[in-house]
Amino acid sequence: MAGKPAWAVGARQGPLRRHKRMVFFACEGLIAMYDERNPEEEVYLVVTPGEFEERAHGLGTWANEMGKGDEKWMKQEARMGKQAANDMLETVKEARYMGDPSDPAVRAFWARHRRNSSIQISLSAGSNPEGYPKLPDVDRGPNTGRTADPGEPLGTVLDDPNRVHKPPRRKPRGGVLIMDDLL
Repeated sequence: MAGKPAWAVGARQGPLRRHKRMVFFACEGLIAMYDERNPEEEVYLVVTPGEFEERAHGLGTWANEMGKGDEKWMKQEARMGKQAANDMLETVKEARYMGDPSDPAVRAFWARHRRNSSIQISLSAGSNPEGYPKLPDVDRGPNTGRTADPGEPLGTVLDDPNRVHKPPRRKPRGGVLIMDDLL
């Protein structure tokens, strides 16, 4: 194994740990395991921290039973098993620190902070220039007002000064003296 797998290149990753020919590490809140006995197949097994913790406790129980034996090789296997179980529990801690995706609290956090990145495209008749309604032609010029009616002569709009532009009204100030002349 050359190190990080391609799918974990941009991910947070804990240190690689080994037990015999099995490599395991924390990656974005999960735990990835790789068997080095068959290097032709790069198959990673990804498990949750809870499942990996159960495996660590099982290995620790097996190591305790193995340590009760009288043979030298049994005590050595027990020592390696206990070390591997401790490494597995450290990896579980790292994965949970990264945020276990199977934890309901982590799921709730990401549900609250999820970005809504959906894109909507309108395919209604209004988005097609051919589907626009035919609007009447309005004379464009300096005296065309916003409220002008295309069927009405231009002079009647200009004769009523309140129709095109309505001057702003002053609000009563209730005894407040404004001295605009001094500024």
